[in-house]
Amino acid sequence: MNVDFSISQTNGIPTINGWHSFVSGEVSSFSGINMIQSQYNAMDDFPSKFRQQGYHSMIVWPNTFKTDQSQNYMFRGKKQVSGPEYLSKYPTLFDEIHSFYPSKEEAELMGIEDYPKEQNYWTNDRVSSQQFNYLFNKNVQAGEKPVVAFYGNIDTHEDFNGFDEDKQYENFTFGQGRSNLYDVYGRHDAYSTVLKYSDAQIGRIYDNIKANAPETIVVIVGDHASRQVPLYMDENKKIDEDSEYFFDLNCNDRSVGADQQFTTSAVISYFGSNMKIKEKFSKIQNKTTFEPADHQDIVETVVNIISELTNSTLPSARLGVNLLEQATKLINGQEALKVPKISASHINMEYSDERGLFRLNLMGKKDGFKVTKSLPSCIQGKNSIDSDVSAQVYDDAKNMLKLLTFLSQNNRYYNYNFRENCLHTKNCSFQEPNKPFQQNIASKLVKSVMKITIKLIVVFYLITTVLDLTIGVLQACKFRKQRKQDSLAKRLADILLFKPVQTSLSF
Repeated sequence: MNVDFSISQTNGIPTINGWHSFVSGEVSSFSGINMIQSQYNAMDDFPSKFRQQGYHSMIVWPNTFKTDQSQNYMFRGKKQVSGPEYLSKYPTLFDEIHSFYPSKEEAELMGIEDYPKEQNYWTNDRVSSQQFNYLFNKNVQAGEKPVVAFYGNIDTHEDFNGFDEDKQYENFTFGQGRSNLYDVYGRHDAYSTVLKYSDAQIGRIYDNIKANAPETIVVIVGDHASRQVPLYMDENKKIDEDSEYFFDLNCNDRSVGADQQFTTSAVISYFGSNMKIKEKFSKIQNKTTFEPADHQDIVETVVNIISELTNSTLPSARLGVNLLEQATKLINGQEALKVPKISASHINMEYSDERGLFRLNLMGKKDGFKVTKSLPSCIQGKNSIDSDVSAQVYDDAKNMLKLLTFLSQNNRYYNYNFRENCLHTKNCSFQEPNKPFQQNIASKLVKSVMKITIKLIVVFYLITTVLDLTIGVLQACKFRKQRKQDSLAKRLADILLFKPVQTSLSF
């Protein structure tokens, strides 16, 4: 049973913001990087929500979290443990973290087929999906707790050349394949090729879950869209070579973003036999909805299902809505709850509420538009946008983003610790506003200032030394030049005074 939410948006771009927003529940800030600024914040993060329900959380990631300095957030200031098992366990965020490229011996233990001849900085999807299956099965078979697992893939990332051996893409080649990354259709073909490859690897995970843990809810989302596909290089370029549609460059050249930034789509699947869960899917299974949604809705939907199964109480402070309930209401002709949602980068934002989905620039409502029909937008002749965006919509969007940024920067998000204390001990006091972060930053700032001061002193000393040497050389050169001039003048005087001058005349 599957439900596809085609307009499900990430709350930030790039990965350092999009992935962090999904895991933490924080919407991306417009004035900094949340993964750095709020690494010590108390948040109502995705693993904590499931930990409260008694789940053991794990993540398999395709590198060591050093990219974009994401280890700052993943390990919350704690040093990553390394060793033969490459396993770190901390009480915050994920209980179990796997972020290593398996050695040949480890691959044999995990049953990974066709081990690559050379290791890459990134673990390709073919290897990491098999790695995930082994580690997921190990936790499921242990049976101590139910498992919530997070898997991150990499091969569909730009430049769409993949991270596996060339031969592994041969059966998935689309059009020109990965041969031409610098032509609009060549890039489209490269993206389609790695997409088909990754789809097959995620299929491994689906097949494993069906066989070994069918009572599992599976969610597929993206931390950001393709960002570069399709490219809008020429007004005469079609969507693809076989299409009859052209892109509207007057739309795509606006400073408010496009489909392939925040819009990632989302799929929720279930393979088991639990009647309560199947009932939620029954009226909307194998259907697609076009109502705007975001990643917080996806998390909320799954948490809501689990809460009903365990008869636990959900807190009233929730950023998202239950998308299965919302979709069911829409199918039945009922009015669905439309909670305001926002996604942001440092340049633009996407905002939706009961008035629709809007793309806006942070600097003002100029170039902003409303997406009036289903995606893709900006298609010639389809009238898929409305440029008449009111000042009220822009103000509502920016004020919501400013509020969420303020809450993040001051450690005032509704969070796991606050929820637990408030519900059970009636202690509803807030955390200190980013105190550990501010102390950490202050300490780093002092060290940085000291380093810069020392460097400036050294540079000043070197400059003054060089200037002294230069002045000395110039003075010496001037003295020698003066001596030469004096000597030449004396010689000329000797010639003029003591030697007769011979003059010749001609007529």
